[in-house]
Amino acid sequence: MATSFLVVKNRAFSKLAAALTDSALTVDVTAGDGALFPSTYPFHITIDDEILAVTNR
Repeated sequence: MATSFLVVKNRAFSKLAAALTDSALTVDVTAGDGALFPSTYPFHITIDDEILAVTNR
């Protein structure tokens, strides 16, 4: 069985560019901050106490 590891990029952070709703499927960050995050998928982000899997840009 193959092993896969999560992509790590420590201390990357940004502010949300727009408010989230309870049905939001996307998260927009401040312009230019997307480059701070990994460019390969999946990776995880944390918003408050919620951990989310990022699967696309």
